[in-house]
Amino acid sequence: MPKIFSNYWFSALLGAFLTSLVWVNGSFIVVSIIGFTLLLFAAQQMNEKQVRTGRYFLVLYLSFLIWNSIATWWIYHATLGGFLMALFANSLLMYIPFLIFRWSMKYELKQWSWWILALAWISYEYIHHNWSLTWPWLSLGNAFAWHHQLIQWYEFTGVLGGTLWVFILAFLMIEALKKGDKKSKLYFAAAVILPSMLSLLIGWSISAEKSVLTNSVATEVCISQPNYNAYTEKDEIPPLQQLEEILADAEKVVTPKTDMLLMPETAIGGSNMESEFSKSDFYMLLD
Repeated sequence: MPKIFSNYWFSALLGAFLTSLVWVNGSFIVVSIIGFTLLLFAAQQMNEKQVRTGRYFLVLYLSFLIWNSIATWWIYHATLGGFLMALFANSLLMYIPFLIFRWSMKYELKQWSWWILALAWISYEYIHHNWSLTWPWLSLGNAFAWHHQLIQWYEFTGVLGGTLWVFILAFLMIEALKKGDKKSKLYFAAAVILPSMLSLLIGWSISAEKSVLTNSVATEVCISQPNYNAYTEKDEIPPLQQLEEILADAEKVVTPKTDMLLMPETAIGGSNMESEFSKSDFYMLLD
């Protein structure tokens, strides 16, 4: 590992910046994995140097603030308060797995510490996908969104499988750079190539299946999506009028061959009893 990266401040802050770039532009996937590797390396360095917990928190919390602010700055367009709350709260949540990582290294679990960190982080992401304050945007597995050819196995593992892959790549990259031996480099190369090849094979099988279905009967589907301002017009325009406007727009594209018309779930507004819906004004419009 180059000497400059022994400075954990430099490694952590640069790593956070590089990690965030893939959420700005998906083509930065390799750069972001390298960045996340630097972030993990900085955490390891601080633990090995027995940096005080206060400084450990400060370095990582500032790093997560950088990552969150670059990746989710756009929230301020909706609400500045919401952006600031998401920024500071999510950065704090990101720190928790690294605190568990610190404890694992402190209490004689060093040989398992990388896997404890990965498990803690994946648990954090799982909770973030399923609790009331759901915020899955920064899940590491989402970093591959622009490279679906490499992650066809998400069909079986979900996005958390991608998160585990990022951790494995980062762990092996650190080991390869530290040791510099052929065995470590071979493990890292295998971790890159094997999942990618598996994904390409799955993608090929899907493409082959689709080619068989090319002679199937086509279905014509039209979509009518209004462009109401969610903070003003959506509440100001009566629900029935909104449905009328959506249907009016749909009439411009619907043809006698149209099999299905898709509208947003909020196209039918107000409060409607399911048992009485056939008598409602909305039903009359749609009938």
